Amino acid sequence: MNKKSKITLAACASVLLFSSANAGELSVELGGIQNKLSTNFVYGNATNNTNISGSDVGLKKRDTSIKPTIAYKKNAHNVNFDYEKIDFSGSKVLNKTVVFNNKTYNLGERVSSTMKFDWYRLGYDYSFNENFYAGLDMHLVKSDIGLKTNNQSEEYSKTIPIPALVLGGNIGLNERFGLEAKASGMKVGSKASYVNFYGGTNMKCFLTENGSWKLGYQYKKLDLDANKLDGDIKLKGIYLGFNYRF
Repeated sequence: MNKKSKITLAACASVLLFSSANAGELSVELGGIQNKLSTNFVYGNATNNTNISGSDVGLKKRDTSIKPTIAYKKNAHNVNFDYEKIDFSGSKVLNKTVVFNNKTYNLGERVSSTMKFDWYRLGYDYSFNENFYAGLDMHLVKSDIGLKTNNQSEEYSKTIPIPALVLGGNIGLNERFGLEAKASGMKVGSKASYVNFYGGTNMKCFLTENGSWKLGYQYKKLDLDANKLDGDIKLKGIYLGFNYRF
């Protein structure tokens, strides 16, 4: 079993064990999001390394990912876990020379570019009332960013832990429709900062009272300045999901 599977199973097991030991509500959600990428980054300590954008090296502008979530709620307490795999890898014939970790990739060369994220989140929320909650998320982001040609390759690979404070709320418009919003973020010293905003609507399923559809918009921004990588990654897109409560 690989490391990614172990992390996912451990987090899911924690939520399930907590729920089995306490009478409350268990829910699962399966969603998808089409992330649009905007990024600029420099990799390497030398001053001649190039500030690279995604379009410079052929990274895909969009990637559709699946996002499963498991959650347990008892009274005012909520524990939740989700996972998202994001991949913008692509290729391009360079229209300018770039320097990535002191290695030069010349104008006219075809490069294979990598930008992948395995994004885990384990969160705890406390509900102050029916409409407002606050909490703490712990993100574990495994990032792989690299360039490769027939002659050379270079890759940045790092797993980054990022805590984030959470504020959120929801309001019911009627028996079936409601609105929800969530904001989270934190700056981790001088090494990283993270912000996330989500806003959307939810609608109870007509076939079952325990199910509901969700439609919303999500924005994430991750700034990194660590291990020779200095850059920002912005992700935004439409989220569609189905939630079922047991």
